[in-house]
Amino acid sequence: MADAGTAFSLGAALVSAGGALWAFWSARRLERDRADAAAQLKRLEAELGAEGRLQDARTRYEWEARKRLYEEVEPVLFLTGEVMELTFGRIANMAQIAAAGHMGRAPDSWMTGPEDHYLITTIFRVLRPLACHRMMMEKLTRLDFSLDTRAQTAYVLAKMYRDVLSGPFDLAKRAPALPYRYLHPADGHPYQVEDERTQHIQHFYTDELETIVDALLVRDAEGHLALKRYGDFRTEQKNPHHATARLMRPALRLFEGMAPETRPVLWRALLACALLSKAMLDVLTERAGSGRSLGGRLAEAQRGGWVAELRAGGNADPALEAELAACVAALRARLEGNRVAHIRLA
Repeated sequence: MADAGTAFSLGAALVSAGGALWAFWSARRLERDRADAAAQLKRLEAELGAEGRLQDARTRYEWEARKRLYEEVEPVLFLTGEVMELTFGRIANMAQIAAAGHMGRAPDSWMTGPEDHYLITTIFRVLRPLACHRMMMEKLTRLDFSLDTRAQTAYVLAKMYRDVLSGPFDLAKRAPALPYRYLHPADGHPYQVEDERTQHIQHFYTDELETIVDALLVRDAEGHLALKRYGDFRTEQKNPHHATARLMRPALRLFEGMAPETRPVLWRALLACALLSKAMLDVLTERAGSGRSLGGRLAEAQRGGWVAELRAGGNADPALEAELAACVAALRARLEGNRVAHIRLA
């Protein structure tokens, strides 16, 4: 019995020691778990704090960037809209007088009118959007356009406008295809071609456009680019010794005596510019998001009621409809090629 009692006491002591050891181990483990949890919480708080500070910094950056965009770019976009509206109006007017037989080199052609008024105003209005594009480019180097889809879209359309005037070759290849084998003008020699429809140059060289834009811009008192007024432009253009008159010679060569039938490639390029002008106005006047992509807007262009002005007198003209269809197809292909057709207004 003594042995049994001893064994029982020993077992009880072992159980008690084991319980104490378990309690000690559990306490240490709980303490360690609490320390780990506290450290993890501290790390999480630090991460959240850093993320919050990063988010705050991003919010402050975006707010400041949007503020600068609004202050500096919005005036340029407003001006671009005004310029594009006048550009579209002139090209629409050219379509109307062409239908009435008042273009080309005929005695009653508006392109050869008194003091070349219609010719010079046409050149001024068609090329002025390029000056707006240059003003956007100047802002683009200092501002974050990625925060404003509307500004991005306006820039893309203005760039396309410039590229159409300097490279209408894809336009010319669209059905109905226009043969275009132009002869390069030689400085100091009269420009004469046998087949004006095919051989007369009907586009600008890219470098020419760069220098032409210089003649359409001035620097204001603060050194910022501003559009030159028509009165100053005309005065300079009429002075053969002025730099503006020299820079505008390629434009005069393109537009003097032009008509859709004698300069078909240039005319198609102008129709494309008219569509881009209206697309620009459509974008700039739409403040709220509509979910319409830039490619979709151009696809709607030919069906849109706002291009009715291009249809002389509102009458159906199969030839003009074919030209507009060629323009829309070529412009959409350019957008897809540049991977910007998906751009939507935010």
